[in-house]
Amino acid sequence: MRYGIEKQKIMTLKTQEKAGGIAEELLYNIRAIASFANFDYEIQRYDKAFSGIPPRKINSGLVKGIVNLGIYFGFTITCIFARGMIETDYHIGNVHDIFTAGDVVKVLVAVRKAIISMVELPPNALIIREACASSSDYFTLHERIPKIYSSKDNLMPNRDTIKGKIEFRNIKFAYPDDKGQKPVLNGLNLIIEAGKKIALVGESGCGKSTTVNLIERLYEPIEGEVYLDGINIKEYNLEYLRSLIGYVKQEPVLFNKSIRKNIIFGREENYKK
Repeated sequence: MRYGIEKQKIMTLKTQEKAGGIAEELLYNIRAIASFANFDYEIQRYDKAFSGIPPRKINSGLVKGIVNLGIYFGFTITCIFARGMIETDYHIGNVHDIFTAGDVVKVLVAVRKAIISMVELPPNALIIREACASSSDYFTLHERIPKIYSSKDNLMPNRDTIKGKIEFRNIKFAYPDDKGQKPVLNGLNLIIEAGKKIALVGESGCGKSTTVNLIERLYEPIEGEVYLDGINIKEYNLEYLRSLIGYVKQEPVLFNKSIRKNIIFGREENYKK
């Protein structure tokens, strides 16, 4: 039995380690995941990792001994109390509402269940307390109001109708975590015609990557607008907009999976074979 318990613990730890590695990978590469609008697939991959955890079982002899001690102690008190009630009913001649042996059995069963529940309550209460503390950050994140504007229109035009003309109009941008709000882009006006190849050239920090991030709406400009085929990109469905864009970062990002799966990342539903 001891070997079985240890094996179960080892399996649980290995599964948690694997799932933790996936979570760390997702957080480290969160920008790439957002770029490919691939959150659902990665969440499914994380959930699948936990499927290997066996059901948790408590087989400690000490715990069993305490439970049995409590049960038999409760049985003893119940029997003593029931004996007194039965004798009292007989002495006063209350034969219609007499306390019977069947009632005693019911009480014994209830006492047993109550004691088992009381013994199992503290460990579960501790787990619930730890879970509440751990989940506080999640609920804070879930309930926050995103700064990225989401249009009620949520435009999703047919892909065949999209030409790909991109236009920047009077863009001003500074990174949100920059306390000085030093502009990275200031008054940028740029038109990229559909089907054209362009190159943005400049020193490090001049805003090349920032310009691409604005197209994907990983950031919002302080002033100005970005248009796709004459429509403000804020009017498009956010995930749909990102799904239209193929993006290769200047620093390669590889996930812990096969080369094939890295290549089709974000398009898994189209390559199920």
